[in-house]
Amino acid sequence: MIVLVWSFEHDGWWCQASGYCNNVDKARRFGLAEAVNIVTRANSVTGWINEAIAVFDDETAIARLKSGRPQFASRPGPHGWREE
Repeated sequence: MIVLVWSFEHDGWWCQASGYCNNVDKARRFGLAEAVNIVTRANSVTGWINEAIAVFDDETAIARLKSGRPQFASRPGPHGWREE
């Protein structure tokens, strides 16, 4: 299992280096507990869903992304999704 973190706020993956990137190959790989902690903290500040966890079976699944940006069933607002 490979865990990445997507930022709606910055429209990119959390990078191996500091900051965000659009290239999924440069995205940082997280342990699930660490990713849950990051996303929970980031989303609790504003009540908007600014960060999301993306889980892949393996590197082959990651390579299937047509671009560095994942596809979502619906689009968040300008600051992410609002939690109801």
